[in-house]
This record gives sequence, C-alpha cells and structure tokens, in this order.
Amino acid sequence: MNKHFFPKYKGILSCTLLLSCISLLPVSADTSSFPYEFSLGTRQYKGTYSGDTNADIPEGSGSFTLDDATVISGKFSAGLPEGTLRETASDGSYSIYKISDGKPYGKRNYYSKDGDLLSCDWYYNQQLVSELVASASNPDYRELLADPNSYTQQIFKISGTVDTILNDPLNSYLLITDSSGNEFICTYKNTILDPFSQAWVPNFNEGEAVTLYSFFSGSENFDTDELLPSVSGFSDNQLTLKQLLDGKEFKVTPTSDIPSDSILTSEKLFQNTLPHFTVFYGTLDSSEEVFDNSADLTYDIISRYPYSYSTDSYSATGTVCSLSVNYETESVTMLVQETLSKKYLYTTYSYDNNAFFPIIGDQISFKGFVKGNKKLDYFINDQNGYLLLPYLRLYTCAKQ
Repeated sequence: MNKHFFPKYKGILSCTLLLSCISLLPVSADTSSFPYEFSLGTRQYKGTYSGDTNADIPEGSGSFTLDDATVISGKFSAGLPEGTLRETASDGSYSIYKISDGKPYGKRNYYSKDGDLLSCDWYYNQQLVSELVASASNPDYRELLADPNSYTQQIFKISGTVDTILNDPLNSYLLITDSSGNEFICTYKNTILDPFSQAWVPNFNEGEAVTLYSFFSGSENFDTDELLPSVSGFSDNQLTLKQLLDGKEFKVTPTSDIPSDSILTSEKLFQNTLPHFTVFYGTLDSSEEVFDNSADLTYDIISRYPYSYSTDSYSATGTVCSLSVNYETESVTMLVQETLSKKYLYTTYSYDNNAFFPIIGDQISFKGFVKGNKKLDYFINDQNGYLLLPYLRLYTCAKQ
C-alpha cells in the first residue's frame, strides 16, 4: 500500500463495498429479519437483512450481515443503502462512508474497534483510490507516443517535477518532467468538489516533486490560448466580490510571487506531441509535508488540501469583505478575511428560518465544510489568471 494513503498507519483494512448499479433480489418477506442477496457490479453478496421494510424490501433503518460476519448498517431506500453507512468487520474495527443512489463517494475513514481513527481512503468513480493505485504501472514513454491507442485508460504512475501549471475555468494542466527529461501533461478538475469523480490531490506549486496516479487519455498537442496561471493566498482587502465575479480589473497583493515563466511558456509547453493523463490521485514527494488525516485544520492546510478534508468541518473568525445575496434561495456568498491568517475564504451561507443575516464589515464566527477551490478571475501587473480560494459551505454563522 502506498504510504501516502495512510500517513500515520500502514496496517489498513481492505474490506471494501463498491456499491454501484445495484440490483436487488429479495428472497423472503413479511418479517424484519430475512435472507437477502444483492449484486454489486460483478460481485454477489448474500446474508441477512434486519430492520425496517416496505413491501418486503429494506426501507428505513437496518443492517445487513454478510456471510463473513461483516455488518453494514445505516439507512436503506427502496432496498438500497443510502446516506452514511457504517461497515463493521468481525474484529470490531469499522469504516464510515457515504452512498448516493447506490454509488459510494467521497472519503472513507477507517477506525479501530475502540473508535480511534486509523486511516482513510477515497472513492473515484465508485472505486477505492487505494485499489486503483495498486494497479498502476510505470509508463514506457516511447510506447505511449508510438502506439497510444493500445494504452488508453490504463493506469500509470507518473513521478517528476511540476514544470508549469496552467488553468482553464474548470481544470488544471500540469507539465511534469521526469528524471529522464520526458514531459507529460496531467489534467484534473480543480474547482468546487465533485464528490464522485474528484482527483484527490493537493494544490501543487511549480518546482515541486510529485507523484501522480492517472488514466492515460492519449498523446496529443494542446492549444494553450485559453489557459492561464493561478495563484492562491491574498492579503488585500480592497477588492469587492462584484469585481471578482465580473472579472473587472483590480489590484491584489499575492503572498507569493507569480512565476514569471508560467505566464506563457506555452511555446515550450505544448509545441510537442505529449502523453496526456487524467489524474485521480496525487502526492507531494517531500517528507516534510505529508497529508495527515487527523490534523487540526488551519487555513494553510485547507488551502493546500482543498479536497482531502472535504468531509471535515472548519471553524474560524473573520471579517465580511464582500457580499452577494440570492433572494430566491435565501443565501449569501461572502468573501471573508480570516482573522488569524489575514487570507480570504470564499463562503456560501443560507440565512432562512430567521437566521443571522451578515453585512459587509461584520466580524463573524463561522463553521462550514471544505468544498474545494473557488476560481476567480484576477488581473495583476497586466496579467490575467485565476485566484484559488478555499471554498466553504457554512452551516453556522454568527456576529461576534
């Protein structure tokens, strides 16, 4: 198992339930406990269901005990597991994960029988990332260029240095150079979290050594006319959200310099035909910065790992700098400058049911779930690009 999946613990549970396109076959009826079986893709599961039913199929709270004594407990809807599930092994250890319409998604946490967090994994298109990583092979660069059709959708491990990062409104494009000087284009979505097909990667910086696990998409040339650089972390409080959303010119002060060679090295970047990969998982190779599933969250952590902590709650205080109201949905979008870091968060908040209504200048305390990056247009030193701000969906907001 790759060490980056489970940075604090190497021993890991492998009991996996991939709930996809589930067909259910009720065997008995009329009681709250009866034999039951269902297929999960190509796998068949048999065991005993106990719990609420409707028309002789699971509906409501219940549990399903497999023949190996593994117990899946939670809610069932029309015979399908739904929502947050707990899967308990025979030794008492367990995992927590989520299902929607029969599809697992997001992060899966593993615990000891005593409730200690051991490790985590993620789902990518209903498959556990750890299982996808285990099937990755090292690429033969010459073969990928000479016969790309023979390798389409195969999983490869790409290790190298991030040479250049460019973006479009939805995706990030990384030029990776390996130790032999071979160049690869690696792409993934880097905006608001897509729980079913999100690449579980940090926000990378140019010059960093990385390892990426990816599906091979083909070899091609790229048009970079619409691709722009990105930066994150800002300390200016004069800009307004309307200016950001309208893409109008404003001045901000980035906490780190924009690499001068990233604006357009596209002549170097994509003038050659290069192997192209769709990333589903990636790590930093530095031993000084490893994802820690049990870390206390800070701005720098959620800014660096906007997807890996997507099921975790983040709380802070700050000042409302910009505000946009949607009266139909009774929600507000706020740019909040965090008190501690002096950096910005992009937040959304529902104010219905007579909840607190924030205004510009309010000092607020808030809690919310991390939901990825928010990309906003910037104009700095006559150059266009994207701001990458941590995006939080707030569930509490109060005036200090």
